[in-house]
Amino acid sequence: MRNESELTLDEINASDAVLPAYAQPPEVKALYQDMRSSATATDREGIAFLILTGQYIGYLPTHFAERWLLKGSLRAILPKQLNYTTPYAAITRKNARPNLVLECYLSEL
Repeated sequence: MRNESELTLDEINASDAVLPAYAQPPEVKALYQDMRSSATATDREGIAFLILTGQYIGYLPTHFAERWLLKGSLRAILPKQLNYTTPYAAITRKNARPNLVLECYLSEL
């Protein structure tokens, strides 16, 4: 296996890729447009399992892929160049009653 710094974007884009079958914002879709879509999956787990076969490349959230990265089962390819950030937001009722579960969730988020 070659070092990631030796890979070119053309080689990466020529590889079989698993793409999400769910909606993505236009700026994220642009990252996928040059990839060779050989498979799709409806969730991150499906994408991960296909990547773990060693036959596909694809995008996974860093926190989701971390366990496989630490084991050496996956590696990031050009992570400084091929990445994107997904912002998250939470909305609650303004006058909601105090709720410990919700407060803990929002604290973690």
